[in-house]
Parts: sequence; structure tokens; C-alpha cells
Amino acid sequence: MNKELTLSVHQLVDFLLRSGSIDTRVFNKASMSEGVRLHAFYQSRQGNEYLSEYFLRETFFVDEYNLTLEGRADGIIVTDNEYIIDEIKSTVIDIDEFHRENENWHLGQAQCYALMLAHERKIDQVKIRLTYIHQTTNEQKIKEYIFSTHDLEDFVTTLIRRYLNFYNTVYRHEINRNASMQNFHFPFSSFRKGQKKLAQYTYAMTAQGGVLYAEAPTGIGKTMSTLYPAISAFAREKINKIFYLTAKTSGQDSAHGAMEILKKSGADVFPIVITAKDRICFNPGKGCNPDECPYARNYYNKIQDALLKALLYENDFSKETIIKLALENEICPFEFQLDLSLFCDVIICDYNYLFDPLVYLRRYFETGGSSYFALIDEAHNLIERVRDMYSSELNLEQFISMQKHLRKLVHPHIKTALRRLIKNLRELNSLIADKDSPTIIDTIPSPLLNNLNLFLLAGQDVMKNHVQFADEPFKELFFNVNRFMKIWDYYSSEFRLFIYRQGKSNLILKNYNLNPSNLIRNCLGNVFGSVIFSATLSPIDYYVNLLGGSKDSPRLILPNPFPRKNRRLLIAPDVRTTYRKRDTSYGLIADYIQALYSKQIGNYICFFPSYEYLNNVKPFLEDLKEKDDFILMAQDKEMSRDEQEVFLSKFVPKPQKTRIGLAVLGGAFSEGIDLVDDRLIGVVIVGVGLPQISFERDLIRKFYDEKEISGFEYSYVNPGMNRVMQAVGRLIRSENDRGIALLLDERYLQDRYRHLFKTEWDDYEVVTSPEDVKNICADFWKIN
Repeated sequence: MNKELTLSVHQLVDFLLRSGSIDTRVFNKASMSEGVRLHAFYQSRQGNEYLSEYFLRETFFVDEYNLTLEGRADGIIVTDNEYIIDEIKSTVIDIDEFHRENENWHLGQAQCYALMLAHERKIDQVKIRLTYIHQTTNEQKIKEYIFSTHDLEDFVTTLIRRYLNFYNTVYRHEINRNASMQNFHFPFSSFRKGQKKLAQYTYAMTAQGGVLYAEAPTGIGKTMSTLYPAISAFAREKINKIFYLTAKTSGQDSAHGAMEILKKSGADVFPIVITAKDRICFNPGKGCNPDECPYARNYYNKIQDALLKALLYENDFSKETIIKLALENEICPFEFQLDLSLFCDVIICDYNYLFDPLVYLRRYFETGGSSYFALIDEAHNLIERVRDMYSSELNLEQFISMQKHLRKLVHPHIKTALRRLIKNLRELNSLIADKDSPTIIDTIPSPLLNNLNLFLLAGQDVMKNHVQFADEPFKELFFNVNRFMKIWDYYSSEFRLFIYRQGKSNLILKNYNLNPSNLIRNCLGNVFGSVIFSATLSPIDYYVNLLGGSKDSPRLILPNPFPRKNRRLLIAPDVRTTYRKRDTSYGLIADYIQALYSKQIGNYICFFPSYEYLNNVKPFLEDLKEKDDFILMAQDKEMSRDEQEVFLSKFVPKPQKTRIGLAVLGGAFSEGIDLVDDRLIGVVIVGVGLPQISFERDLIRKFYDEKEISGFEYSYVNPGMNRVMQAVGRLIRSENDRGIALLLDERYLQDRYRHLFKTEWDDYEVVTSPEDVKNICADFWKIN
């Protein structure tokens, strides 16, 4: 039986025929967007004989493979006498130079389409036209070729054989991988309570597809509960690639750690961790082009050998392994990991590689994601992350600053664009109804849109031909404008466009997403199935709705598996933390914190609504420190990732002295950290976690109110209580953990908030004074 393989024309030809260097001055997101626009404009100007975006597919029987090749030709011209394949290319550099450097690559794509068309129409020869368009001058040049069907057959068959010589290594691994999953057993002697059920549901989703929404408590092992059944599905040969998406590096580390355990248990699976560009780049601050970075130079000439060596001699692609291999081959580690991921089984990466319209991994979805499966961890974060991905803004001062920055540059096009954009943005001032608050507008004026496009076209020329001016400020503005224009394509009734003044003279134009649900749903459509999970997806209807689901979406809610006697939950309703009343709360909060730590030496974290609130309570605790002799630490707004790790490392097991950490609710320490056993025995939550009242949050509230859904709950209450639940979840991470959580706010006893308590919180106790807390703590620690 022949082996089956499906490739897009781009996948085949780019892999074999692309050569030269990485050069983002020529190939970048802005040039791609402009290329799409020019393609569409050019196609729209052709006659009736011109068939745009013509889909072609053919299965070729080569050696032991049935290889299906598919793709869309830019255009096919049909006349009485001939058929012409039109392949359209656009660029910001000289057209002749662009053609000369890329002719084999561009012509190879057209030859693949030409052969499929020849077989479809049963013709003996096909004409090929390479149409080149300059993105800034609109200059056009056409290069024409004629090939017989026989010559095209020889060419494409040779290409396929060359690809299969490489792909046989991948195929052998997939055979071994699938065999290793037959009768593969869970890597531990038993499942934790709730773990097996999540694994069973996940396995079912790999068979039936669709989206499962799962709330699974902290500490049951969600990562292993989802990865184990997902990779087990390889045995059925229906799933061929798994994306494990998470919001934070700590989540990626957990997923990779789980994969290491699974591999040691016999899973012949290749995982890869995709690291952010700024954390893996060998040449930070330099441009991604052969003139500034040696690792970009001749990248495409080296990549095939680098990939083959990696797949033959490695089987686990962590950040460290990627760096080692990239250095050995003298290639860019960031691009290398993306290319290598095409041939890996489990891709561990950030949300943006599936959901961000400018960053998502296009290379995976050209031929559809019918064999891809997604595991989306920490999914309570996904709503705001996607909302941010699809929101963008322009800042008048950035353009003014850039105009000054480029005063020595001789480039009429970029200077004209900047001058017009400054004028266009200043003209928006006349639309502002109230100088102290933002004003909603219906659309962006056409002159502003036109000049933004002009800026992008001229900016590409600056980056290619005036490198000394294409520094970080220029690139930041350029890519910000490009993002703004890309997001504008998504504008709908689920967005709001508004302007506001900032300071005396600055103006901000913002396109803000209110409802990310449809955007998330569309992205999830790129994979066969997904499990969206978190320890806190309550209330479940709210999260299912905003995460792209419906009332019929399957959902799973697992109870907390740990004994309730291991944890006490206290509510102090005499603390008033609302903005108008919080000035009187600082001393009382310090007294409650003292009551919590007074009966047991240990590690405690206190979470505050803001840095300002934290810093207002801190002096009261410093006064107590003189008497009670404890260690006080506070999260800093500018903490680096390394400083955060040092902060957490201070929470040691079996402490000889009490340590109190002060942190911000919703920040780096309120979720995704594991301080097991006695590394954390008490948490204090100040306030109910509500996002700060703002114009944007009020827009969300009004949007849902108009849909007859409680806008205040969607915009403020639910996100706030999720922060609280996440922070409390830091306390009990295993069956051995013991601790007390203290919630300080009168609103916790209001129905609106109390109804959101998770089921296992129904044993909360109300305390009316710090003395009550002392007594409860004394009893709790006497037993534990």
C-alpha cells in the first residue's frame, strides 16, 4: 500500500528552490500585506478570460508515495489558442534584481501549476508568465516561458523525488512514533483523582473533533492529563500534529517537562518549544538581513542540511537544543525552529502562533488543519490576549518624532507620507466632543488610510536602501502602522473606533476589539479539534461564550480532589477597598495580615489590586516587622523574568523565619507558579480583583448590555473574580499542602460575587476581626 502525503505547491517549492538570505527589508509582513493588495488589484483589472485564484490539485504516484499537490494559481488566462499560467510577484527592490535572484523559485511554483493545468485540460504545452510589480512605483515587467507537458512532468517529478529523499526520514519517524503509541501506558502507577476523566474526554475529542471546554482544579496534573491522551491518538493515525498553546513561559516549561516524562516512558515523539524571537536571537538589535546578521546570510542554502541533521540525530528540541544546532549550522535560531517545527509532533508555543493575525503559523494551514489538534492551557487568559491581538492604535507624537528623526534623510516619499499623516491625525481633533474623554467615531477618513499605505510603501524602501535610518524607532513605527492596517481589515460592529487627547498636543486613534469570541472561533476552525482548559473557567457559560463556543459546546467541570480539611477560607467583610474608602483600610489590612502569620512560621503572599495599594499598606507592615521579626518582600513593577525567579526562590521549604511577599493580583505571581508543600501556607487577597474602571472596560460593558447580557459582569466582575480564584489556587497544589486563604472585602458576601465562588468554596467562614483570624489559625495549625 502506497504512503499518502499532501503538500501545497508553496511547501514543495519553497523547501527545494528558495535560496539566498533572510532579508526582512524585502520580505516582511508589510510587503506581504501590500503584495496581497496589489495581487487583488491587478487581478481585478484583467478581462473575462482571466481566472483568478484558480485552485488546482493532483495526486502524483512517485516511488512508494501517493503525493497530492495542491494550491491556487494567481491567474490562468484561457484563449482559443493557448493556456497561460500567470504568477504575480511584487517587491520593493529593483524588479530585474528581484527576478534574477529568485527566478528558479518563482518559476518553479508556476511550473507546478502549469503541469496540473496541462493534465486537467489535456493539453501538450503551457505558457508561463511571471508578472512583476514594484510596490512603490507600480512599475510592471513580464517574463514569459513556454514548456511542453513532457518537460513539466520531468521537472515536477524530479522535484517530488528530491523532496521524498528528505521526507523518508520524517516518514520513518512517523511510523516509529505511531508504533510506540500502540498500547502506550500512562507514565505513572495511577491517575490522580479527576485526571483520568480529563484524559478520557481529551482522547474522545481527538477522535470526534470539535472543542471541549474543561475546568480542572490546580494540582490534578492538567498538562499530563491532556498530553498523554493526545499523543496516544497518534496510534490511530488521525492526528498528526499537536499544538500545546499557553500564555506564559512557565506553562511551556511544564508542557516540555511532561513530554520528557512521556518520552522516557517509551513515547517516540518529537517535541519542540518555540521561543520568542527576543529571547533566542543571536544578534539582538540588528536587522534580519545578510548585511547586519551573519546568521541570516545564505539561510535558505543551508536549511535543508540543517533540518536533516537535526531529525537524524536529535529527538527533543528544547530552546537549548535549537541554539546548539543553529550555532553548528550558522543559521538564525528563530527561523530555524519554525522550519524545524514542520517536522515535529508536539509544538509547544505561545497563543499568538494560532491566534495572532500577524504572527500565526501560516505554514501549517495552507493545506488545512484536518490532522492537527490543539491543547490550550491557562485558557482564562485567552480572552484578553486575543482582544489585545486584535486591537491597535496610532500615536500622533510618534509620527512627529519620526519626522524630526528623519530630517537628514533624502527621501521625498517617506517625508510626504509623514507630513500628510501628521496633518490627517491633527484634523481628527475637530471630531473630539469632550477634551477630557475619548470620542467614538464611525470610520477612518480615506485620506488617512491612503497615507498610511503610502508610509508603508515608502518605509519598505527606507529599510532596504537607507539602512542607517531604519533603526529601532523607525521599525517600531513601521510595524505598528502595519499592524494597525491589518487589524483594520477585521473592523466590524464588534469593534469600537475612538480618538482621545493625551497631554497637551498628542492624539491617539484606537481600534478596540470588544468581543473576541468570533475571532477565537475562526482560529479554532484551523485545527481538527481542541481542548480549552484552565483551573478557573467559572462561570463556565461566560468562558464558553467568549472563547468561541455555544450553549451546545461540550464541557467538563472537575471537582477539587484535595481534602477540604487541608484548607480554610476566611472572608473579612469589614474591610472596604473601593477607591473612595480604601484610604481608611491600610492599617486594618496590616492587622489582618499580622493575625494570619502570628500563629505559624511560614511563607505567605498578599495580593493587592494595584502597586499603589500595595505601597500604601507596605509601611504599616514595615512597622510590624520591627516587632514581629519577619522578612518582607515586594513585587516591583519593573521586575525582569530573572528577578521574578529570584523572588520565588526565597520561598523555601521548612522556613525558620516567616516570609511575607507582597504582590499584585493578576500579575506574575498570582497564577502559574508552584510553591508546593510548605513553600506557601497562606494567601491574602485584598479586594475583589476588578479591572480598573476605564473607558475601554465601559465600552465592553455597554456592548454586552445592549445584547441583554450583564455587561458589568462580563467587563468587570467575572475577570476580577477569576484573578481571585487564580491567586487562591496558589495555596493548595498537592495532597500534602496545607494553608489558609483570607479574602478582605465587604463585597465577597454580596450575591453577585458569592454566586461565583467555586463549589469547593461553600465552606467559607466569615471573620469580623483580626482576633477571629488568630483563633482560627491557632486551631488550624494545631491540627495540621
